[in-house]
Order: sequence, then structure tokens, then C-alpha cells
Amino acid sequence: MSYTRRFLVISLLALLSLVSGLSIQWWQEYRAVQHKELVSIAETGFSTLSKGLEMNLNALAPQLEGNRFNERSFSTALQHLKLTENTCVFVFENGRLKYWSDNKALPDTFNLLNYEDGRVYLLGNGYYYFKSKTVSNRKLVALLLIKHQYALQNKYLDNVFHPALSLYKDVTLSLNSSTERI
Repeated sequence: MSYTRRFLVISLLALLSLVSGLSIQWWQEYRAVQHKELVSIAETGFSTLSKGLEMNLNALAPQLEGNRFNERSFSTALQHLKLTENTCVFVFENGRLKYWSDNKALPDTFNLLNYEDGRVYLLGNGYYYFKSKTVSNRKLVALLLIKHQYALQNKYLDNVFHPALSLYKDVTLSLNSSTERI
């Protein structure tokens, strides 16, 4: 091979290397922008959900006042709030479970009293945002589903995020075990 041909081959390889390096760099920057946009959309959705949950807890708190807890009036008030189907509500009186809205969340009710407000916990079948309000000897607990976490998946059970978060189902959610924050 002549010197000119070697020079052209080496130059072509260098040019291809440069172009592929620039393409990879562009692709990484593009993905980083997409990631930031996705996180921003999810943060906005989560902020809206958590504010709505806080408003609903404040609206339900007066139902906890008085000498006796009235399950029927609490249930009626709960229905009028039209909480999302991804929210479970529990009422504890003197540390004992008195009322629960449904069986979608499967928490350990004993530990539920010890959880910290504003954190996300893996409870049974999903990741839930925990919020509570205490009125005298009663504690109102709300669990907002962030993502299902079924052991098995099929056409009926699917590990998806809350729709308001606009996250793909293959996005990974992990908790820091020392702080239990996302």
C-alpha cells in the first residue's frame, strides 16, 4: 500500500472516529435533556397530587372531632371528596384501626402509626406516599399510590406509575434505606 493510500485510510478512520464520538456526545446530551424534562413533569404531577391529598386530609379532619367516631358520616364525607382511586384512607383511634377505605393497599397497620409524614414507603403491593393528620386521640392516614409493585405481572396486574406522574413503567424507583426517600 502506498503512503498516500495509508494516509487516506488513516484520515478516514480518524474522521469516522470523530463523527461517531460527536454522535455519541449528542445522543447523551439529548437523553439528559429528555431525562430532565421527564423529571420535571413527574415533579409537577407529584406536587399536584400531594397538595390535593393535603387538602383532602384537612377536609376530613373535622370528621375526627367529637367523642365518638362516626364511620357512616366519615364514609359519606370521603365519598364526597372524590379521592383518586389510588388513595387509601385509614383512621386509628387510640392506636387501633377503626376504619379503612378499601383493601388496595396492604400495609402493616401496626407500623403505619410509626411512619413519617411526607415519605414514600414500599408497602405490600406498591410504593406509597404517606401523609397523616392527628386530631385528639384519632389519627387519619392517607396512602397515595406512586407505583404498583406486584410480585407477579400479567394482563391484570401491571407495575405502573400513578398516571399523573407521566412516567414510563420501565422507570426504576428505588428508596434510600437510610432515609426512605425516593
